[in-house]
Amino acid sequence: MLEVAPFEPWIAVNLPLLRLAVGCMACMWLLMAAFERETQRWKWAWSQPRKLLARNASETPRTLGVVTSHAVAVLGWAAGLCCAGWASTANTGLWWALLAVLGDVVAKTVTGWVAFKDRDLASTMVEVNRHNRTWQGVLLALWAVACAMQPWLANAVWAVWITWGWMAVLLGVGALRASSLMSGQTHLPGMLYLCVLEWGWMVSILAWMALRFA
Repeated sequence: MLEVAPFEPWIAVNLPLLRLAVGCMACMWLLMAAFERETQRWKWAWSQPRKLLARNASETPRTLGVVTSHAVAVLGWAAGLCCAGWASTANTGLWWALLAVLGDVVAKTVTGWVAFKDRDLASTMVEVNRHNRTWQGVLLALWAVACAMQPWLANAVWAVWITWGWMAVLLGVGALRASSLMSGQTHLPGMLYLCVLEWGWMVSILAWMALRFA
């Protein structure tokens, strides 16, 4: 039985996808090595998000750290979109991820400043969204490494569904973390912001998956 099993040569590794994932993790290493405060607040975003509401001048994020954080998100999401079959090439995945991250930043920043009268809360929501994207990028990149190193996994239909499901989970966790900042607040604009811009993406992916399986 083993003698007829197909042999996958090393060259079958999806190198463009692997480069995206490794680039994402390299940027994450740079973020953790060079920007201690940014890294600490990134960890708080998914463990103790309400700590981010208390920020003094010494904790203001550095510009290069913010740029590096966005780079992690773009590279990780590009790898994820390739694994999900949304993008056929690494370059296409990069463009889609860049547009998605840029659109997300603009939409949530502008809408957040309109929806939240508390400027500290609005500023913190912008920061939490950035950290959410960084978390999502890193975890998507880890899955992409597995897909890139195993050609049979990258080409499996069920692996595509796992990728979409993984995206929905990560978006849901990010939405939950953002929602925790609004505990005790019930004003309508803020609730609409959470429902549409935070939970909306996760619900859309799950609804699309349910329709495809139906």
